[in-house]
Amino acid sequence: VLDEGWLAMHPQISFANAEAEQSRVQIQLARAQQCPDVQVQASVNYDTDTKNAFGGFQVGVPILRHDRKYGLIVAATAEYQRRMEAVRLKEMQLQSAYTLGEGELARLRSRVDNIRSVIIPKAEENLRQIRSAFEVGDADYLLLRTGLQTLIDTQIRLLDAEYELAVASVRLRTLLLDE
Repeated sequence: VLDEGWLAMHPQISFANAEAEQSRVQIQLARAQQCPDVQVQASVNYDTDTKNAFGGFQVGVPILRHDRKYGLIVAATAEYQRRMEAVRLKEMQLQSAYTLGEGELARLRSRVDNIRSVIIPKAEENLRQIRSAFEVGDADYLLLRTGLQTLIDTQIRLLDAEYELAVASVRLRTLLLDE
């Protein structure tokens, strides 16, 4: 049974989300760099002649007409959107691969069940009938050999199908972990 949150916890999705988060931080950094540095200065002076003290306060804000760093924000936003699109694409690829893997697994299970429940019993029944006919002299050795070879070939087909089923199952479990 598949956990519903497997896709969000998939290593490839986690890595892609981390890259997207890094791009989001770059957007915030670009916005922070857009704001000019504000310089504040305070001073206290004492006039010895008049024996008066006075204070001063100065604020310096640079006027940056051409350097608002909008290009950095736009570039960082575009990179973030590109990485989020990569996350969505990777999610779709994994979901598609999982769906195809599930379909392949179901097809192989059906094939194994068909060979086990239908084809092998028919081949065994055929061999029993040929043996009975051979014992009473109604069939020759070549027919008996053909019936036996048919059963062996069917059992080999079953082993091949079971092997393919095991490989497909491992492939699907590997997909859940990582590609």
